[in-house]
Amino acid sequence: MNSTNLIKLTEWSEQLLDGVFFKDDIDRKVAQKLAESGILEILEMRSGILIKSNSYVGRVSLGNLHIQIIPKLHGMPLITLLQYTYGIRNLKLLHYAGFKIDHLNFFDLLIYTLYSYAEDLFNRGLIKGYTGFEKELACVKGRIDISHIANRGGIITATLPCKYYERNENTQLNQVLLAGLRLAGNLASDNNLRHNVMRLCDQLSAFTEYIKLNKSVLIMAQRSISRLTDMYEPSLELINILYESQCAQIEDWAEQISLPGYFFDMNLFFEALVSKLLKNLGDEYSVVDQYRLGMFFAYEPKRNPKGKRSPTPRPDFALLKNGLVEQLLDSKYRDLWDRNLPRDMLYQLAVYAVSGVGNQSATILYPAMNGLPVPQQINVYNPLSNGIMAKVFIKPIDLIKVAGFIERGENNGLSGYFTEVICYK
Repeated sequence: MNSTNLIKLTEWSEQLLDGVFFKDDIDRKVAQKLAESGILEILEMRSGILIKSNSYVGRVSLGNLHIQIIPKLHGMPLITLLQYTYGIRNLKLLHYAGFKIDHLNFFDLLIYTLYSYAEDLFNRGLIKGYTGFEKELACVKGRIDISHIANRGGIITATLPCKYYERNENTQLNQVLLAGLRLAGNLASDNNLRHNVMRLCDQLSAFTEYIKLNKSVLIMAQRSISRLTDMYEPSLELINILYESQCAQIEDWAEQISLPGYFFDMNLFFEALVSKLLKNLGDEYSVVDQYRLGMFFAYEPKRNPKGKRSPTPRPDFALLKNGLVEQLLDSKYRDLWDRNLPRDMLYQLAVYAVSGVGNQSATILYPAMNGLPVPQQINVYNPLSNGIMAKVFIKPIDLIKVAGFIERGENNGLSGYFTEVICYK
């Protein structure tokens, strides 16, 4: 790779770079780790490099090869769904800011949403808290540290050791907010957006100390959220997404590596969106995430020499009505209208359907960007009697339509549309 190659793909697509090869083994190792983690397949072949994307979006740089995976959904509909899914209240200033939102990539949209929310917090006034200090003071402030005086052999200077507290903006939540904005500024690809984010960082740094962002700091900040500070919760969610996007989990989640880029799993986002839509169907329904089909598979005790745990199927959701499972559902961020349902997904859904839980049927939900896709049905037949044993439903969710209902505040329309999708037979 002697020249710079900028490659743009959408999810679930592929491209062959004819005559392009890796420059060194470091790039090959990163490509191998990406493939092992299921994020992105980058295969060095005899004729060149083959790139295959899946549900992950983001970007990575391998030498002179710069790969950007962009979602098919973009602009305001994507922002609206992000706000709805992660509980970020709709900031009206999003509509009037000087950014061309439709031209921002996915991560710039995340960063833009974080920037807008953080700017709103800053303009309203940052939450203050009490910070403890231990200093030698000529004028006593707070409480004199008697034990410190005793340890040094008495009063030997013109100052006294004091312990006191001051109320200011240098709180843990504001420190995490500043660190998250600095991270966002480094990740932003839009120059105008990066400039505005870093300008806000400079304003915050006048009141708040900079800390290094890590997982434990984020966990502590999220645990510190209370009724008085819950306005910080959405920004922490966005900062966590940006932080996690820089790392890839490999080898059964046991090892973590840093990548020269960042990625976000749209499949997790879509699953979270479906979960929230299901939970807003109405009072007559309840939802259980990751529902366990217990005692469906089990090792024969006498023929399990290694004592392995029996596999337990886990549909993404179980929809209950009057305490009974009415439907088992899975969600998959994959175009199942233009692409066939993969065999492994079909077999998994068939297992759910024949389990007898959920009225001999199972449903997989997938995203659509227009009203063209319609529900599909696959019958599972008994090979001996040729009778129908179970049914597998493949149902699209029109994300543009869902975003429209949310944007207009039509909760009844949203509930009615999603109920129609789920209850179709």
